[in-house]
Amino acid sequence: MEGTVKWDPDAYKKLVKVPRIFLKMGISKRNEAAETEGVDLLTPEFLDKVNDKRK
Repeated sequence: MEGTVKWDPDAYKKLVKVPRIFLKMGISKRNEAAETEGVDLLTPEFLDKVNDKRK
């Protein structure tokens, strides 16, 4: 599921509460956001930034 963007192992821990039915979509949306912003390594901090934008 990673594609061209690599994930920090701690970033996966942020997805623990995501319902399984939405997990694949959630991962791919975060990958798209990282690619759009030119991020090579998806970190927990980047996930927080993306989640803040969604709110």
